Amino acid sequence: MGDIFYQHMTKQLLLKEAKFAKSYQVQLSWNKDFTKDSKTGFTPITVKTDQTSVTISSALGYSYARVRADYGNGVYSKWSNVKTVEFK
Repeated sequence: MGDIFYQHMTKQLLLKEAKFAKSYQVQLSWNKDFTKDSKTGFTPITVKTDQTSVTISSALGYSYARVRADYGNGVYSKWSNVKTVEFK
């Protein structure tokens, strides 16, 4: 399972490298349950990356992030713990 860290000053999510991972899936959401937001109708988005750092635009307004490793052939790790991402 990948761990996720947030650097507030640079607005970057740093992913702890998972051994043998081919890529990572980073999921961003407005609520910590990662379900569709009933007020806005927005659903969480998932970004696939082979990098271990992802810069998040503050304009998107997401509040929560989590990550999982993709080992290929449909094999994934469990989702990481949810990390609160604040934009001020």
